[in-house]
Amino acid sequence: AENNLLYTMDPEPLIENRTNPLTGSDADFTLNPASMLYGANGTLYLIMEYSVVAIGPDGEKLYETGTEYYINEAVQHPDGRILVNYTKLPEVTHHWAYMDDDHKGFSDPIAVPDPGLEEYTLVWGGGHDFYFNARDGLYCMDEGDDAPILLCSWEESGVKYDIIRFLMIPDAETVLVFTSTTVGMSSIREYAVLKRPPADESSTRQVITLGENNSHIDFTGYAAAFNRTSDRYYIVVRDYAKYTKDTGIDMQEDILGNNAPDIVFASGRQMDNLSGKGAFVDLNPYLSKDKEFREDLIPGILTPREIDGKLYQLASGVIITGLSGKAKNLPTVEEWTPEVFLTLLDSAEKKGIAAIADTYRAQMKGFLIGKNLSSFVDFENAVCTFDSEQFITTLRYLKDLPENRTAGGEVRDLRKGYREDTVLLDPNSSIGSFMNLMDLRVQFHEEEIAYLGIPTPEGGIPILSLADSFAITADSPVKEGAWEFIRYILEEERMHYGSSLAFLPVTKTNIRLQAEAEGESYYMYPMDRAAPDIVRWNGVDVPEYDSTRIIAATVTEADAEFVLDLLQNRTFYISTSAHERINELIDEELSAFFAGSITAEEAARRIQSRVSIYLAEQS
Repeated sequence: AENNLLYTMDPEPLIENRTNPLTGSDADFTLNPASMLYGANGTLYLIMEYSVVAIGPDGEKLYETGTEYYINEAVQHPDGRILVNYTKLPEVTHHWAYMDDDHKGFSDPIAVPDPGLEEYTLVWGGGHDFYFNARDGLYCMDEGDDAPILLCSWEESGVKYDIIRFLMIPDAETVLVFTSTTVGMSSIREYAVLKRPPADESSTRQVITLGENNSHIDFTGYAAAFNRTSDRYYIVVRDYAKYTKDTGIDMQEDILGNNAPDIVFASGRQMDNLSGKGAFVDLNPYLSKDKEFREDLIPGILTPREIDGKLYQLASGVIITGLSGKAKNLPTVEEWTPEVFLTLLDSAEKKGIAAIADTYRAQMKGFLIGKNLSSFVDFENAVCTFDSEQFITTLRYLKDLPENRTAGGEVRDLRKGYREDTVLLDPNSSIGSFMNLMDLRVQFHEEEIAYLGIPTPEGGIPILSLADSFAITADSPVKEGAWEFIRYILEEERMHYGSSLAFLPVTKTNIRLQAEAEGESYYMYPMDRAAPDIVRWNGVDVPEYDSTRIIAATVTEADAEFVLDLLQNRTFYISTSAHERINELIDEELSAFFAGSITAEEAARRIQSRVSIYLAEQS
């Protein structure tokens, strides 16, 4: 056939977006396109580093995508459309979208099956399949697959490669791979033909739906890892943040309706009022069968979620909050009563002992009343003692405090104060990670720490906060599989490493594993800062540093045992929705007292009356 020259063009004037959107520099720009793809609509697409340039059938430039993109890759769909994977800046989000000539840019982002693999290359073949090239082999996954299917493991098959030069999918069952491998000065090229297992052999597993609305944990990777290891079940994640936006149906509607996910992962507070409505199954029978796992769980995470002896939720992490200081300067846990606490505060300035940091009314009210209701309320017998002398004394103490945190103040210097007779640290001193414990060790210069918690008539009680919880819905047809996944997640120590949420793991094994992992790093604390700048060095050997300016700390086995002792051998205060309502009633009356409209005695009588009525109604 005769060859007809359609047009020629100089690409130089066509490319406008040459500036790296992250660095603001164009020094690393290259005019060579990463690829060129010809769409079914007759448009030629030049795939550049920071943009896509669309050229019409006559060689004219139609448009160029914006200045805030990295173009990662582009592929052609079997129907001729061009699909682009791009990174959007400055938010650094990753999207797949079709080229849309009508809108002169990208279409709305589309969903592409996610195999949960860190690195993959997308191509299309027979049956509109999605194929992924991973470092450990070649995976495929299409809309009909439950999970990624490993077509070829390089290690097991003997195929060795440095570069995958070519992939062709002639039909839904066959993949042709052309690879090259460098050996010495030579390049060895090789073809491999791979056969995909028939669909009916790979679709025997049962679906488990995980419903979650907490964007701070991405379950995609955990689901994919579970799917690759389980031969009976596979997980599908239903993200209610997106699902509700698309359908208008929230998680609670689905749970109470006929579309409940098999597993719910959400705030324990969100699920508290559903637990008593028959929405979830009792997890105790599963724990009874799995005695080894139950023995490994921290006991304190079970009882707070039990209702009439039934466990409807299992927390995914814990954090301890309380009041701490040097053991030699403080009473014992048993002696830590409100009277001792108030006396200590009253005498702190006279004795020249460092008192609590940030001692202002709102914080101390939350500590002495809001988080200490067990001193004034007997929930089991539905009675309260807000008209007691202890409560009235507490109110008078609070009224004398500054209303808000004092601005400024002396910069904390770790060489001073805390080396001497420091009695107390911030009442919100928390241990949700081993880094928190390092903070305490440095503050008190490696001396023995007393972690007292809230002062109550029975002694010091730390506060235990539970992270988001897992529950199995009553209507789930795959309860055994749902439990298998929950157990898998709670045993998976990676879920608790490097988390910005700073929750401790819920199993003893993982607490020790986390301490062991943390023990390979050092925290470096400048001594003349209000809040330390923490720098971590990975490795066993501590780097060189100036010991006159910096304190170095690393996690030891003793730190793991300190945390485990706290979690296993202390009584904890745990807030509930009932606590929240009582605190609301207290706050309503205290506003008048702090304004000077009523006396402490009158405020106490009003609170006593209103809480007594509330407790009677609830019982």
